[in-house]
Amino acid sequence: MVGQTLKDNPYNDNTSEATVIGNGDATNPTEPTEPTEPTDVTDDFESYTVSDLISDASGAWTTANIKDDADGATTAEVSVDPANSEEKSLYLEDKNSATKPFAMRAFTAPAVAGSVSVDAYFPSTNTKSTYINIGDGKNNSDRYFELNQSGTKLKYEAGSDDVEIASDITLDTWHSFTISWTDAGLVTVTMNGQTIATDIDQATTGLDSSIVPSQLTLYTGDNSSTVNSAYFDNVDSELF
Repeated sequence: MVGQTLKDNPYNDNTSEATVIGNGDATNPTEPTEPTEPTDVTDDFESYTVSDLISDASGAWTTANIKDDADGATTAEVSVDPANSEEKSLYLEDKNSATKPFAMRAFTAPAVAGSVSVDAYFPSTNTKSTYINIGDGKNNSDRYFELNQSGTKLKYEAGSDDVEIASDITLDTWHSFTISWTDAGLVTVTMNGQTIATDIDQATTGLDSSIVPSQLTLYTGDNSSTVNSAYFDNVDSELF
């Protein structure tokens, strides 16, 4: 869970295992709190119209797999904040049995090092995963580093054996995430201001190390279920 330190099994440079670093009591992890609305972020979605597709509302965003057909519907649209009706957020919904929705925001240029922050809200009704990644496209082969939230667990992509870096995540509330990476290929993840994994060797994740990240990609669900949704807010980086 968040707050656990793997003192008996420290990070190994030859594996994709992360070191979990926390400042909370392992038996009583820090409870999430509603993130403070930043005063200056790249995108807080407040200037857009509710129900507009985000790629229509802003040229900085692109979307993919937005469908409304016999298999069902998907969307990546501006929505009312689920925790505060006076504010807005980005809403992704997968109600299509053949695909899943994507929302992407490109950097001004590819970046061998940098950081990206985003708030995410995971509904307890979900049965599939929600993903946050950096890479150079939306396909699996385009991923440089990816977080995977499923139920109350947070993992990062590492081939057939994804690595868990947080458990007991509270659902139906906001969480703040930051992914930072160095030109040496080391990745650090923070959640709600707490570092939960540090110096993850990207080369051990099974993802393409030759990729230079050029975008943030958000998506939820899969190509068969029709249940998932997720909210995102306060997307921020000096790379945008």
